[in-house]
Amino acid sequence: MEFLRGLTGVETDERILYTPTAFAKKNLIYLQETGELCANRRHISQRDHLQSYLFMIVLDGKGRVTYKGREHTAYAGDCVFLDCTNEYSHMPLDERWSLKWVHFSGGNVREIYENYLQNGGKCVFQSMKFLAYSDLLSHIFRIASVDDGFGDMRLYEKLVSLLVMLTEESRLQDQNSELERGIRDMAPIKQ
Repeated sequence: MEFLRGLTGVETDERILYTPTAFAKKNLIYLQETGELCANRRHISQRDHLQSYLFMIVLDGKGRVTYKGREHTAYAGDCVFLDCTNEYSHMPLDERWSLKWVHFSGGNVREIYENYLQNGGKCVFQSMKFLAYSDLLSHIFRIASVDDGFGDMRLYEKLVSLLVMLTEESRLQDQNSELERGIRDMAPIKQ
């Protein structure tokens, strides 16, 4: 594991680059990186073709997330879930934009992500579970910061919990989309 601090355009940045064991890479969903940052307007993060999935939450401010050529505004309290094999970027739109995040991969994450999308999951969304996501990301950071020989399994447990929460979230997002479509379909009848 490697701690990094202080990037250009970032007021505070604390991240852990986690090195999973060969066993974890072969058999588990494993952590690659986790952290928290507070960025200013000069900061932009842009990547593509990473063998990784990114989940992040916006703690403060607002920013722009560009994913698969579409722009999304992410506000404080929003969540973001991306397949990083696709090009993406994120940048602050306010003077201060704070995030917590995890990058992870392995196992059958690709299939879980596809299922998430097929069930109505969105790349940027609001969640009633925001505090639970924040707590989970804090637990992941703490586990990754301790080298006790059990980190891979503990992180696997937390990452699976994250994916369960996201799968549940996608079903709620799909139900809300159906309700919104129903309301739109009723508009001509009301008129």
